[in-house]
Amino acid sequence: MLFRLSLKLYEYVVRLIGCVGIDYFCKAFESTSLPEKTSAFVGLHILIPFRDRWDLTRICLEALRKQNLGQISCHVHLIDNGSSPGTRAQIRNWLQQERGSPLEYTVHEIDEPFNFSRLCNLGLKLSRSLKNQDLLLFLNNDVVLENSNSLAQSAAFVSQTSGCGAVGITLLFPNRRIQHVFAAPGVKIVAAHPFKGRHPSILREWKMRARQVPAVTGAFLLLSAENFLKVGGFDENLPTAGQDIDLCLKLQKAGLKNWVLPHIEAVHWESASRKHSRINFDEVRYIYSKWRSFLTQNPEYPVNISRFSEQPARVFWKEGDYPIEKLRSVRGKA
Repeated sequence: MLFRLSLKLYEYVVRLIGCVGIDYFCKAFESTSLPEKTSAFVGLHILIPFRDRWDLTRICLEALRKQNLGQISCHVHLIDNGSSPGTRAQIRNWLQQERGSPLEYTVHEIDEPFNFSRLCNLGLKLSRSLKNQDLLLFLNNDVVLENSNSLAQSAAFVSQTSGCGAVGITLLFPNRRIQHVFAAPGVKIVAAHPFKGRHPSILREWKMRARQVPAVTGAFLLLSAENFLKVGGFDENLPTAGQDIDLCLKLQKAGLKNWVLPHIEAVHWESASRKHSRINFDEVRYIYSKWRSFLTQNPEYPVNISRFSEQPARVFWKEGDYPIEKLRSVRGKA
């Protein structure tokens, strides 16, 4: 308890001394002009893992149905990880009503223990119409797109940006506070969400351009099938968390850049479809042993920003890595 309190006190002091705003990151990260809708044909495969909570998944799909697809051929893969017979009956009824939709649907029923990485990898293997030049969108079933041009603009950016790795967007909590602007590797355990919980009005300048960032969340993660396969997909040794950070680090190592399109917003109910679980420190140890300093001192994240504070703050001394092993011993393996 004393150690955890000391971590909180240190974080408070760091924020008090060196708290920075979004304008700092507007200058620290590379940027480019925002995308337009593409006029070229694009094949897009959207992979949505879920289990029950059809109410959430249906709302997610209804938002997809309202997208202005233009020249996008969109195939939605519903990866059903052990839903109840009642849920599966609801899905069948809904798909019957969706006949004639511009979206193509396939349901993959995978009844095995939850492993987000494996579900996505296996869903992709079952996507028989997939071509190397197609795009992949990994989408949580609790994400609701608000902009009808979200898919068209995101797909255009990936297709037209040389050396593009993963692309994300701005995610908001249901109360309209910030959930995700990008992911900061090596901050607070594996990664943190800078400005989480803040009012989105702080993003005004940030939204004016596409921003190159170290990583984005797997709740909305878009990239080319070619690059996803080139880096080996999601690491199945990370079944519950961290697989999105791991993927973004692999894309970095392959010489690609990850981006966020801040002007595109979606509401993220964040794990509403599954019960919250404690941190799995075995997975944390695995990702730390795999990436070491490339995680804790990632070259795409400013070196003078604290790794101990989710709200970004400068440090004016040598800080060191976040003490995960000490925290593990205090909190247990989970």
